[in-house]
Amino acid sequence: GAYNFYQDPFHRVFSFLKVLLIYWGILLFPHDLRSRLDHAFPLSIYSPEVIISLLILAVVTYFSVKSFKKDRKITFGFSWFLVSLAPASGILIPLFSIITEHWLRMPSIGFFYLFSLEYLLRRSCWC
Repeated sequence: GAYNFYQDPFHRVFSFLKVLLIYWGILLFPHDLRSRLDHAFPLSIYSPEVIISLLILAVVTYFSVKSFKKDRKITFGFSWFLVSLAPASGILIPLFSIITEHWLRMPSIGFFYLFSLEYLLRRSCWC
């Protein structure tokens, strides 16, 4: 029979990790934007998209946790991104649309907040 994505929570997690990588790409390089994008479901944690997304997520999480005591702004921006994207992840409650760009409106606030912090930090060093 056909593969039923909606019954398997592990494959929903793998798909969300691939979608997360696509979302980061859309936020960094917005081109060819559409209201709904289709993609193949990764069926394994060893899928290249899943591994890359896990690595990026691990690095950003590491820096976010490391900077928590020193400057909570980084942790705030990263948390804003993840928490506001969580309902659209499809992990706990399966969604029929796996990836849609309008779900990036709220998470993009945290994403670009982090970029603005980096810009302001670099600018203050050169003044």
